[in-house]
Amino acid sequence: NQRKIFQKEYYQIVRDLDASAIENFEPIGDCGVEGNCMINFDRFGFQGIVDGQGHVIRGLRISKPGGGGVGLFGVLGQSGTARNIVLEDAIVFGRGGVGMLVGSNFGIVYRNRAQGEVAGVTAIGGLVGGNGGLVAYGEASGTASGEQATGGLIGDMRGAAYFSKANMQVAASRGMGGLVGLNTFGFILSSYAEGSIIGSNDVGGLVGMNTDGKIRNSYATNSVEGDGNNVGGLVGFNS
Repeated sequence: NQRKIFQKEYYQIVRDLDASAIENFEPIGDCGVEGNCMINFDRFGFQGIVDGQGHVIRGLRISKPGGGGVGLFGVLGQSGTARNIVLEDAIVFGRGGVGMLVGSNFGIVYRNRAQGEVAGVTAIGGLVGGNGGLVAYGEASGTASGEQATGGLIGDMRGAAYFSKANMQVAASRGMGGLVGLNTFGFILSSYAEGSIIGSNDVGGLVGMNTDGKIRNSYATNSVEGDGNNVGGLVGFNS
C-alpha cells in the first residue's frame, strides 16, 4: 500500500501535446488512498517543477467523481511549481479540490492558462480547486460548476492570488465567485473577473465568501444572479 512520493525533479514541455487519446488521465500527485487532502495535505503531491514553456496541452480528460485533488496536477506540493502551461479544451470532473490545472495547490502556480470545463462538489476552480499556496498571473475561461466554494479561477483559498483573471460561467448553490468562491485568510491582489455568476447564497462577482481575507486593487465586470442571501457585485458575504 505504499504510494510514490514525488521527488524534487525538473521537467520541461518541449512541444504542444494532444491528450485526447488518453480516455481518463491520471492526475500527477494525489491526496492519498483516502482521497482527502485534509488528512494527507501535500504528502503525495508533486514536489518538482514543470515548465510548459508556453506549450499547449489539448483535450485533457479527467473523470474522478469520487476523488479529491483532481486536475492535471492532482496535488502540487509546497516545493512544487507549475508554470507556463496552457490547457485548451480540458474537461475535468471530481468531488473536492478540482481544477483544470491543479486540484489542490500547496506550491506555486505561475503564468498558466486554462480553458474548458470543470465540475464537482466543493472547492471547484477554473484553474485551481483548493489553493493554500500562490497563484500568480493565472487565467481561466470556460465553465465551472459545483455545490459550494466554486470560483472562476480558484474554488477555496487560504493562500494568495496575484495579477490573475477569469472569464467564466460559474454556477453553484453557495459560496461562488467570478474569481474565488471562498476566500479565508487569503489575499487577492490586482485581479479581476468577467463572465457570469448564477447561484443561490453568498454569490459575488469577484468573491463569493470573504472571511478574514484581503482584496486589493481588484474588480469584477460580470453579471451576478442569486435567489438567496448575500449577493453582491464584488463580494457576496464579507466578514
